[in-house]
Amino acid sequence: MSFRLKTIAGIALIEALMLAILIWSSLTFIRSSNQEELDKRATTTAQLFASMAKDPVISMDLATLETFAGEMLHNPGVVFVRIRRGGTVLAEAGREGSLDRPFEPDQSVASVSDGIYDTSQRITEGGETFGRLELGLSVANIRGVVADARQRTLTIAALEVGLVALFSLLLGTYLTRQLKQLRDASQLMASGEVGTLVTVRGSDEVAETAKAFNRMSTNLKGMHDHLEQRVAERTRELEAEVRQRREAEEEREQLSRVVEQTTDIVFITNPEGTIEYVNPGFETVTGYGRDEAVGRTPRILKSDQHPPTFYAGVWAAITAGRPYHGVFVNRRRDGSLYHEEKAITPMRNDQGRITHFVSTGKDISAHIQYQEQIQHLAQHDQLTDLPNRSLFNDRLQQAIRRADRRGNRVALLFCDLNDFKSINDRFGHHAGDQLLQEVAERLRACGRRED
Repeated sequence: MSFRLKTIAGIALIEALMLAILIWSSLTFIRSSNQEELDKRATTTAQLFASMAKDPVISMDLATLETFAGEMLHNPGVVFVRIRRGGTVLAEAGREGSLDRPFEPDQSVASVSDGIYDTSQRITEGGETFGRLELGLSVANIRGVVADARQRTLTIAALEVGLVALFSLLLGTYLTRQLKQLRDASQLMASGEVGTLVTVRGSDEVAETAKAFNRMSTNLKGMHDHLEQRVAERTRELEAEVRQRREAEEEREQLSRVVEQTTDIVFITNPEGTIEYVNPGFETVTGYGRDEAVGRTPRILKSDQHPPTFYAGVWAAITAGRPYHGVFVNRRRDGSLYHEEKAITPMRNDQGRITHFVSTGKDISAHIQYQEQIQHLAQHDQLTDLPNRSLFNDRLQQAIRRADRRGNRVALLFCDLNDFKSINDRFGHHAGDQLLQEVAERLRACGRRED
């Protein structure tokens, strides 16, 4: 139900209720006042008639009583008259059927059920009762007046209710016109059309409400536009952050793939030196699986090929935040040694505190062996594996300088093979090479390893 219909129905209901109370009160008043008037009239009339009939009753003048009874019927509203003395009816007169009914005095008009108000009055003289006057008055006039009053009141009430309904309709239409605009504007705002305004008419409370709505709508429009701007800005910021995070994630994934797939030896420790991560290259070179290495320290690779001062220097450098580069001789899980060219880098957080150490290295054992082989070939005879002239001269110079420092002498032994050429010529160069190799092996057996 719309507000306008509620307004009309509410006003009409209130008016109908008030009219019903007014009609009921008016009709009750009319009925009671007429009944009181009839009661008074019946009493007065009965007293008057009893006084007029007193002499004929006392003298038993029946003819006069008959005449008197007939004349009483000419009074308005009188239905019957009966005069009794003891149980004898002295005279009576009445309308048809009114005398046949039993006489029973009515206490009030409200108790009348047959349309006749029955009342009586004693006929007395000097305190002695000579008879009784019975009188019947019609209540049709009273009931007619009440019915007419009811009809008129209901007609007026119906007319008034109609006028009130019409007035309510006009008032409701006036009040709900702007309320309907407010409703429509609110629905538009709810659907997303922020900033909708309504037309203001008049200067009453509804108009003030419309003005307040327009102010609210304007303010909401401003806040909505500002919020949209902030949302757009925040969206751009979030998109940039997402893009940066995606790029950083891609970089981390790429770095992770590189670390996982590289053959280099990579492991990460916490600031206390406990291993937290090893890559597959570490497992391949060292022989230690990830589960075996994580939670332990790099001491598992210690080969005892470096003095303690070496490791102390490395630890002092990295804990001071300086990267370290060097070559380590480490021991694999199976006990074999390998050379690792290593770089240890301290990692810091945003506050500058060291959080991890990252160790990256390469197994350069093959390279070291190759260099040692080259150095050996450069300083030793290829056939006999004895030091050549270059190494001989170097060692001789070292021995001479050492003897000079110590004040000692140097002894030089020169060995020669006689008839070596005849062996080559007779048995061939292969036999000569075998002879030289055998002689070299015997010479090595005569000296110490460090000689």
